[in-house]
Amino acid sequence: MMQHLVALAALFSTSIAAAQLCPGIGDCRKPHAEPGCVMPECCTIVCELNPLCCEFTWDQGCADLAIDMCDGINCPAEGVCSETHPTPGCDQFPCCDFVCAIDGWCCSVTWDEICANEANRVCGIAGCAIEIPIGAIEEAEPCYEHFNDGCNKSLFATRAVAFGQVYAGKFATDAPRDTDWMSLSGSQAGSRVRVEIAGEFPWEFQIVTGSCEGPLEVPFIAHGGPCAPSTLVDFIVPSGAWYAVITGGVETRTFRHAFTCDEIDPIAPPPKEPPEPSPYGLRYWLRMTHVLQADLDGDGLVDARDLSILLNAWGTSDSVADLNGNGTVDAADLSILLNAWSQ
Repeated sequence: MMQHLVALAALFSTSIAAAQLCPGIGDCRKPHAEPGCVMPECCTIVCELNPLCCEFTWDQGCADLAIDMCDGINCPAEGVCSETHPTPGCDQFPCCDFVCAIDGWCCSVTWDEICANEANRVCGIAGCAIEIPIGAIEEAEPCYEHFNDGCNKSLFATRAVAFGQVYAGKFATDAPRDTDWMSLSGSQAGSRVRVEIAGEFPWEFQIVTGSCEGPLEVPFIAHGGPCAPSTLVDFIVPSGAWYAVITGGVETRTFRHAFTCDEIDPIAPPPKEPPEPSPYGLRYWLRMTHVLQADLDGDGLVDARDLSILLNAWGTSDSVADLNGNGTVDAADLSILLNAWSQ
């Protein structure tokens, strides 16, 4: 009896050790001489069932186990991540894993043009850390808590902010996704507000109007980051109730998954085992200021430098030069600037 227990214990410890060797090299679904295979999750599953697959060689039996047990696991897989191909998954594990975390279609159906574009946009970017300005007021929201998620939570709450003050926070996805809602007092409808933002992740800044009972509208949206120099965006204050919201996203997608919190609060742990950290950091800071309607460079005057900025942005949707907020820098904006010309 004791011999059997010793043998079982040895087999168990061998299984754990073998699983720790994952990933290896070689296609999990094909036999190869080296132990282990390239897909970490599949490799672990197979080697826990048959530790020899991670100790000696990945033979046909190991490949058959992978085919049977790893259905739907497609990172990495054949096909270049930056190019479209009919099969799911792609050949670089970190990129494939992150893209599939934000878009499950890419690893379950096909690596289409959207998947390839997302790979080109979000993969291969080294993590970085931004410098938070001295005096910034921290959000003080533990990871996976939702203190200021506005209409995304049953108990509506926002973060009160003031003009000229720097505010810092972090973005970490979960269910529901993290959104930081801010309310700003002392702003008149039709006035112009400039926001300076920096973030360690691809950020999405929105102006949301309406009430949680509906309808909610987003008359203004801007994107930036990650780790680019701080970005200036201008918006026209809408009438009625409105909120500034910052979350994660790019022009084609709002991020709802894959941004793992870096500070696990033992009092409020994540609801499930968090995934591997994303390639991005989670920190951001922003500051809102009032600006003259046509003072594009923020120096307190409307002069030739502002005119130059407007003309260089002609025909674009640049929010700083789009003085009337219609989405295009055109003759109407030029007229506003000339009428506000400093004496």
